[in-house]
Amino acid sequence: MHVTIIGSCEIGKTLSVKREKETKPGGGTERLVCYLPVADLFVDCDTIDAFCGQPRGWARGALYHDTGEPRSKLALEIPDADWTVGGTFGGRAGEPLTLTEASMTGVVLTLTPLGALMAARFTWNTAGDEADDVAELLDLRLDISDRLTSAIADKLDERRQRMEAARKN
Repeated sequence: MHVTIIGSCEIGKTLSVKREKETKPGGGTERLVCYLPVADLFVDCDTIDAFCGQPRGWARGALYHDTGEPRSKLALEIPDADWTVGGTFGGRAGEPLTLTEASMTGVVLTLTPLGALMAARFTWNTAGDEADDVAELLDLRLDISDRLTSAIADKLDERRQRMEAARKN
């Protein structure tokens, strides 16, 4: 199952492109890897539950008052989270950048009313000219659409289906 999270976020001012060696039996290969931080992607309480691996409603009860305000000023770091994502980054810079298989790590959720602002780092293999395309997007507010493809996806997909059913009613 796939889950789509759509929103706007700040893209980092820094893009790192590094040449890394993969060691395999019989010899290694080199690859170019892009590292791109993003910040301020809003996620709702149900998404916080899924990111934290908790049952639905956990964040609302444990982290928020009945009014939707956070009980305390908190940031939740998800240690060792490494989710495979695919999606697009797009904005005023021209053609959107499409990633078919990237890694999302370093997830931090900073609580806000009714949800959290997510910061994370995307990592993917690239060719040299593709890295130049990403550089044009730096320091912009961008539209982002990510598809999570890990164990979290089933929980998030169920939430999305409920929301779509509620919109139809």
